[in-house]
Amino acid sequence: MTAPRICPTCGLRPVAHRKAKYCYNCRTRGSHTPPPCRRCGSLDYYTAGLCRRCHKGAPPLPDSCQRCDSWGLFKSAGGICAACLDWARRHPGEAECASCTRITSLNTEGQCRLCWRRSRSWARDPSDPDRLEAISGGHQLFFNGMEQRLALMVPPHRRPPPQHFRTRRTRSRRRPVLRPITAATHRQLVLFDIRRDYARVRTLTVPEPVLPELLESLEANCLQLGEQRGWTGDTTGAVNRALKLLLATQDTPGAPIEAGAVALLRELALPVQPTIDVLDHADFLTDNRTPAVITWVERKTAHLPAKIRSEIAEWADIMQNGSTVVPRRYPRSHRTTRNHLYAAMPALDSWATTRKSLREVTREDVVAVLPVGVTDRSEMLSGLRSIYQVLHGRKRVFTNPTTRMKVGMPATRTPVSMDVPVLRHLVSDSDPTRAACGTLLIFHGLRPLQLRRLSVTDVIDGRLAIEGRKILLAPHARAALNGYLAYREQKWPKSGNPHLFINQATAGRLTPVTGKWINKVLGTSAQALREDRILDEAHASEGDARRLADLFGLTVNAAQRYTATVDHVSFAEHQRRQGQSTESTDS
Repeated sequence: MTAPRICPTCGLRPVAHRKAKYCYNCRTRGSHTPPPCRRCGSLDYYTAGLCRRCHKGAPPLPDSCQRCDSWGLFKSAGGICAACLDWARRHPGEAECASCTRITSLNTEGQCRLCWRRSRSWARDPSDPDRLEAISGGHQLFFNGMEQRLALMVPPHRRPPPQHFRTRRTRSRRRPVLRPITAATHRQLVLFDIRRDYARVRTLTVPEPVLPELLESLEANCLQLGEQRGWTGDTTGAVNRALKLLLATQDTPGAPIEAGAVALLRELALPVQPTIDVLDHADFLTDNRTPAVITWVERKTAHLPAKIRSEIAEWADIMQNGSTVVPRRYPRSHRTTRNHLYAAMPALDSWATTRKSLREVTREDVVAVLPVGVTDRSEMLSGLRSIYQVLHGRKRVFTNPTTRMKVGMPATRTPVSMDVPVLRHLVSDSDPTRAACGTLLIFHGLRPLQLRRLSVTDVIDGRLAIEGRKILLAPHARAALNGYLAYREQKWPKSGNPHLFINQATAGRLTPVTGKWINKVLGTSAQALREDRILDEAHASEGDARRLADLFGLTVNAAQRYTATVDHVSFAEHQRRQGQSTESTDS
């Protein structure tokens, strides 16, 4: 049906009928009162003898259901909501309701749906003695579809587990075509910036995106990236559903999608990180996420005065992103930012009670808060010096109270060997991942970072290529690596991750595993295993620093830290006791 013609006089209402030139209000002759609808008798006349509800070309204004009077129903199924249609299907026939005397579909108890809802709600409250007599009273009206929405108001610990979002496939299964993507340069302003509630999608039908060719291009990028990284069909399908939902709910169709909006899809149990990877691969992503270290800094300094919080926030931003204006500064790692602030927090907590800003701190205040221990004293001063150097360069403080202040170097820690039963258990462990990581650390003393960044192609013909050096693998390490490679091929046969060690989270990506995961797999510190191997070599070579530097990539000063333990009395005593325990175990 084509859209009706608009009255040329008022420009608001449609013409009276197909052959008319004006609407009823603008007619020059004849009656100005529109007739009732010839289908339902309504006085809300629209055009062609029909009202707004019955005419298919009328705008979809909200209305109430003709049977249950629920508000918020748009034109569908002849003005009857889906719940009433289902009620009429389950209870065919019409009769007079014993409570409201309306002629409609009744259940086995002789009640219509509206009266049944009221009696059911009162039956949940047994303390009301007049609930049965009140059946003949008024009705509590409601919005359309609120029965399903009330399930979202249940406390989180009583909610059912999240269901996987499914959409109805309307297109063919042909392979999507990869086309160039041109992002929209304009932005549609919104009246309210409200967080989207994607949990409602479980009960609603997701409309098709405004730009279907954009969705096809993103699906082609998803398929291409999934083939490269070895994604399963379920992962690829879930990412495609997430892309369709994001495009269908955009305020500006064709604009790059923000990473914060993708994170909201966790409510539907859809994959977030793979979706972000696809959008980044298609250059259609705006990364507006706040770094985790900035969130951590805000949480740690929330109790400090406002000026100190703003100064620490500016320091953290420069540490994270660097600075291109004088004084220039390279970005630092998030670990450096955490260590400096963690060491400086006792001083900041002490000054927060007497100072409102860091510019009020003097040199005497810094000396007063420094701890007694040499290591703690050096670490706190390093953290405060980092903060004041940045703030003084940005002219947020007048002077740097930590200038020319010396507290000495932190105390060095003497490396200690590990127990032999622990090492033997790691080498002979039944877990192939743990055995492979343990043997590489125990026999070859790799750094934890080197272990994480090892690629599959670094293992060639029984040798391990690391940083330009080729290491001949020990027989135990070669057997452990062969067992792990077989396990990796069986569990993740299509993984495109080039790193040697992967897990469930990194199998579909190109990133290495974390150091925390390595320590969790080993059940101990990977650095402690490396130190044990270097310590053993230092005593086997009688303190040859050059040999340690060549084998393990150490500097001369780092190698001397291990050679200094060769004649250490306490270490010799520990070795003597360790040898006695080993002999007693073998006997």
